[in-house]
Amino acid sequence: MKGGSSPAQVQIATLWNQGELNQNQIAKQVGVTRQYVALVVGQVHELIPADRVFPGRAARDLDLPLTAIRRWIKAGDLNLQHGRVSESEAKLQAIVEWTRACRVCGKPRQSYHAKSCPEHRGGSAQYASYPYRLWSDRRKKRFRRLLEAWRERNPERSFLLQKRASMVWRLINEKGLNRPEARAIARRRVPYPWQGQSG
Repeated sequence: MKGGSSPAQVQIATLWNQGELNQNQIAKQVGVTRQYVALVVGQVHELIPADRVFPGRAARDLDLPLTAIRRWIKAGDLNLQHGRVSESEAKLQAIVEWTRACRVCGKPRQSYHAKSCPEHRGGSAQYASYPYRLWSDRRKKRFRRLLEAWRERNPERSFLLQKRASMVWRLINEKGLNRPEARAIARRRVPYPWQGQSG
């Protein structure tokens, strides 16, 4: 489309780059044949901003997982036009995702997928064993309701479990012991009768 482009060619190119209409719709709106639109569109690639590339290319250039690019497109965070995305927009979205606050401590997540920082991620032994603080409010509410029902059915067990947990907390916070040491002492001082046979 170098040199003297007709008004129809310019209109077709503009509509195509906007990415809202297919070739049939553009042909009807401009009042030309679909074949003519296809011919013009074949020359429009030079009008596509160099920043716009296919998602796979954006992922490679920015060293991002392709799944993240696709997720951002699906969520509407990246605008997909004729199969292409803006690399600058993808880079900005990556920065936003990487620095988004951890749901536990508020530090940067340092991840394009996880909802928590490395310290509080599922891979951490502490939070893999005690994931309660990572749960949604709805899940926490349901858990508390089930827990209260269990306590009503098992008052003796509930009392011993709470007593041991309180002892562990005191040993850690008042005596300065680490968790394994505190739990070992609490197991000896507050044994569970139902675990007697297994030692």
